[in-house]
Amino acid sequence: MRVLIDDLLDLLRLRVKPLAAYQYPWWQPALLLTLLGVIASGDTTELGSNVAGRIGFMVAFTWMETVFFTRFIGFWLRLGKAELAGSLFGLVVVASGLQFIEPLTSWLPDDVAAGADMLLSLLGMVVLV
Repeated sequence: MRVLIDDLLDLLRLRVKPLAAYQYPWWQPALLLTLLGVIASGDTTELGSNVAGRIGFMVAFTWMETVFFTRFIGFWLRLGKAELAGSLFGLVVVASGLQFIEPLTSWLPDDVAAGADMLLSLLGMVVLV
């Protein structure tokens, strides 16, 4: 698990490694994705007062989003005749892990928080590209 966290911190510093370096045991990305879904559920008060339902929905949504995105990017790269050195799933999960620091933006004024959230999203896209 330490390797996954180190890779997450490296991506925050824009230190991207080859795809083969992002291959982890199956339970590590699964745990990270589930934690991301739980964290994302904290900002979904508009979904109602059923806390367990909100958490379940956001965990399922996070999983579906990541799996579909990984499949789409893999398909897209195969169309371009790219040869992949491993699964894209680990890289996509670690790049999504950049959202762990997003709740910290709630301490900032609204305008600054919106800008910081946008920068985090752009950083995630830059890493994936």
